[in-house]
Amino acid sequence: MVGFVRAVALDLDGTVTEGDALSQAALLEIDRLRRDGLAAVLVTGRIVAELDVAFPGVRSHFDAVVAENGALLMVDGNERDLAEPVDDALARALGEQGISFRRGRVLLAGDAVDAEAIVSAAGRLGLDCQVVRNRGALMVLPAGVSSGTGLLAALEELSISPHNVVAVGDAENDLALLHAAGVGIAVANAVPSLREHADLVLQARDGEGVAELLAGPILRGETVIRPARRRVVVGRFDDGTPATLPAWPANVLICGETGAGKSYIAGLLLEQWIAAGYSVSGDRHGGRSGGARQAAQNRGG
Repeated sequence: MVGFVRAVALDLDGTVTEGDALSQAALLEIDRLRRDGLAAVLVTGRIVAELDVAFPGVRSHFDAVVAENGALLMVDGNERDLAEPVDDALARALGEQGISFRRGRVLLAGDAVDAEAIVSAAGRLGLDCQVVRNRGALMVLPAGVSSGTGLLAALEELSISPHNVVAVGDAENDLALLHAAGVGIAVANAVPSLREHADLVLQARDGEGVAELLAGPILRGETVIRPARRRVVVGRFDDGTPATLPAWPANVLICGETGAGKSYIAGLLLEQWIAAGYSVSGDRHGGRSGGARQAAQNRGG
């Protein structure tokens, strides 16, 4: 996978932190990766003002910051909202009920124990919003906004394909983040739902696990991860089970005599990869003894 991974997307709390402090080991590895030409994206549910107070200077370690769980993007000193703010009517209703919350530029942040009351209030008001959990906390966001959509917006600004991204998280709100990236990884202290859906679960916790990952064989290209969710179906075996190939990184050699259907299979592979959002290149070479071979390579970007 040398040259394939072009960016890492990292959650903050419980991932790049150790307790209430930033992991210095993780930050050192993030800085090293950036010097080596990879991009780093911070994806957090925190409100920006609270982020800067709790972790002053953390933004300087990243090429892009996605805050408020995908609702706010910061790149090169420019900030822009990625969605309209949650309706003030909900904030007023929660205040009238004595439910504690904090107002971000887009989201409302509160406590998970108030989830039922918040959902009920939003329903009474007929608002199109969603409640997303983050361990003991929750966030009220416009419908369709997630850590995953925020990551995609950041990658568009950086001109990087999500297929070339490794994402790491620890909590429920990171499910969309891991799903949006080519490879989704959970730290050892992740909640069970994230561990279950991750392509890989690290052996170490939070910042220690991130530091080991960034310094390890996956980003160096020595260990290849081919997520099961990133496979494409190219046919079925006699017993009806699907025949699949890795969506990336994949090199496929198609061999056969003239008229055996090599071009058909190559076209099928290309169609499946392109439909999944990947790019491919092909080479055709004359084979020995009148045979032919055709190779298709998935570029992934």
